[in-house]
Amino acid sequence: DALFGRLVDEYKARGLEDDTLFVFVGDHGEGFDEHRNNTLHAHFLYEENVHAPLVMYAPKLFTHETVSHRLASHVDLAPTILDLVGVDVPAQMQGQSLVSDAYKYRPTFLFTSYPDPLIGLRDGDKKFVRNLQTNGDELYDLARDPGEQHNGARAGPEIVRTYRERLADLVVRQRKVVGDHP
Repeated sequence: DALFGRLVDEYKARGLEDDTLFVFVGDHGEGFDEHRNNTLHAHFLYEENVHAPLVMYAPKLFTHETVSHRLASHVDLAPTILDLVGVDVPAQMQGQSLVSDAYKYRPTFLFTSYPDPLIGLRDGDKKFVRNLQTNGDELYDLARDPGEQHNGARAGPEIVRTYRERLADLVVRQRKVVGDHP
């Protein structure tokens, strides 16, 4: 935090603060043993692993501190930055601007590959995770169980089936995006 402050102070001292959009973002969260063996950031898809920090600072753009509770992903960063600096977001760009009035809610997809490949999604207060190695499923209601301690996959087979289908569709669509990329 102190280094971020020093960076902003240096821009301010040079008269550049008002013309700068500062974006401080982490690429992942961090587990501190909230769940068994969860002391690194890449092993699981629990909230502590996937909740990445994002702070945007621009005195001309933001007149007061604002906290957004919009569900977002890293694919939303570029569209948000482009929108904030007044550049049109290309139609083919994945993600959406988090500051736009045109923002539309959609689930956020999750993935990690080490040590087991896990794929998941966060849909409002629901979170679904599928282990592609073991075919194990986890389903959490984050409103009732914010610590993700009670796997409800067996009690919700229809929700599990629906989320499995959504994840399978995502994999097909992402493979197409990657295959179509020049």
